[in-house]
Amino acid sequence: MVGLCALILLAAGTATAFVERDRIIDSVDNSMSQQLRDFPTPRATLVDPGTGEVLTTPDEIFAVALRDHAPEQGEVFFAFVNGQLRQQSAGTEAASLGRDPAFVEAAQSLLGSGGPATGTAKTATGEVRVVVHPISGGDENSYAWVGVRDIAEVSGRVYDAARAFALVGLAGLLLFAVAGWPLVGRLVRTLGSVGGHASGLPLTFAPLTLQRQVLGDAGHELRTPITIMRGHLELLDTGDRSEVAAARSLVLDELDRMGRLVDDLSTLATADRADFLRIAPVNVGLLVKDIAEKARNLGTRNWLVESSEDVTVTADSQRLTQAMLQLADNAVRHTTESDTIALGTSVDQVTRSVHLWVRDTGTGVAAADSERIFRRFERAGEGTRGKGSGSGLGLAIVAAIARAHGGRVVLYSTPGVGATFTVVIPLAGDTGIRDDARTEGGGSRASHVRAVSPVRAVH
Repeated sequence: MVGLCALILLAAGTATAFVERDRIIDSVDNSMSQQLRDFPTPRATLVDPGTGEVLTTPDEIFAVALRDHAPEQGEVFFAFVNGQLRQQSAGTEAASLGRDPAFVEAAQSLLGSGGPATGTAKTATGEVRVVVHPISGGDENSYAWVGVRDIAEVSGRVYDAARAFALVGLAGLLLFAVAGWPLVGRLVRTLGSVGGHASGLPLTFAPLTLQRQVLGDAGHELRTPITIMRGHLELLDTGDRSEVAAARSLVLDELDRMGRLVDDLSTLATADRADFLRIAPVNVGLLVKDIAEKARNLGTRNWLVESSEDVTVTADSQRLTQAMLQLADNAVRHTTESDTIALGTSVDQVTRSVHLWVRDTGTGVAAADSERIFRRFERAGEGTRGKGSGSGLGLAIVAAIARAHGGRVVLYSTPGVGATFTVVIPLAGDTGIRDDARTEGGGSRASHVRAVSPVRAVH
């Protein structure tokens, strides 16, 4: 981070120095151009203020003009005729420049442009700025005033400013390093501890990797309905009403599926935010009965409420309802009309937790799928992603809701017999569920099946 800040300061200082140097040079050019515009032309009628004599020739006019227009410190003025140096202002500096091939070549090059021009020449006395101002003499000759300004002073001022900026920037970097090093070290150690790398293993930034994975999976999931809609629309016969109606129904159905996917992704994206839950006292017994009534609309099944403990927890009733309805919908997709889907609650006083479960007598979950199905865009019984009727985010959302409550989700299943998904959350006043809490509710049905805890307990 210190190195990055140093690079930023270096880039900013360099850019500022160049911009400031260009600004000062522009100011020099404008100043000299204004002075040269005040110089007389060879056709002017001038009177020598010293002798009172009327000046008639260009050389006389040049001589008086150069004598009366005293240059500022570091400036020199010249008169050129037909590209050749004719006269110059007084002083040794002008004399040395007038004999300098680099200056003469630069001035003649600028004179060749035929109009006002500016440029830089590296002479024996240093770098100078050259400003050319052509004038009309009313004859076949070409005349021009040329102003020269030594810009060593300009470069010196820019250098002094850059040096001051560098010293201040270096002091700031040292302060940043001294103050920031322990803070950044503490942050990295904290991230390593959270990510399971407190033992000195390399820290991997899992959130960034997960974000890339989710974006890639989302793109894969959205590509399928887009391809389906594009294919039908490209082959659509707009003159066939029945085909148009069928295509309309298909497109609307795919758009609904895409909308559900976006909603699910939005839920997962906000699961770690502080405002994800709206905590309030919730009677889980009443809640599960209310959820069961809503779940009956998901499909024709033998719906039961087999247990409803009259106990209050501190939770978000809407999020718990969302999780339980998701589990119920998942059960509907893996059962037939003759199967039973039961909802219930129980209290485990040993682990100080409340269990809310959805049990079905459907196909169950294979051991190989018991952990994979809680990942994003994964579905039971599939070797690849992107198939099936759901978005593959339902159980991931359930796990996120349980984790937000300080709990976890536990799966009990026997393939061909059924499955029980249990949301385990702490009782009111508890802060989380212990890691050693492995005895999960759901009745004696769990005694002969395998339990998996895909979401780690939050203390």
